[in-house]
Amino acid sequence: MQVEYHSGDSKQETDAVKKQNTDVKEQAYHAFMSAMKENNIGMLKQENGSLQDIRLNLGISPSARNMLNGIWDYYANL
Repeated sequence: MQVEYHSGDSKQETDAVKKQNTDVKEQAYHAFMSAMKENNIGMLKQENGSLQDIRLNLGISPSARNMLNGIWDYYANL
């Protein structure tokens, strides 16, 4: 994700960035709350091996999942 600032339409740019940030926060919240659902918890309890390959049902689109994974990976590797 990259934000570009231009001198002309700074108010519109700021509003667009705020909306994008709100969308990301909502997707992250929805993914977290979905991960806590009983079916996901049951799947985790049944797994005997590595949890690395488990794909939880997060109730978000594949593109939203990829975006959130990219953000989480970025901060995990700082």
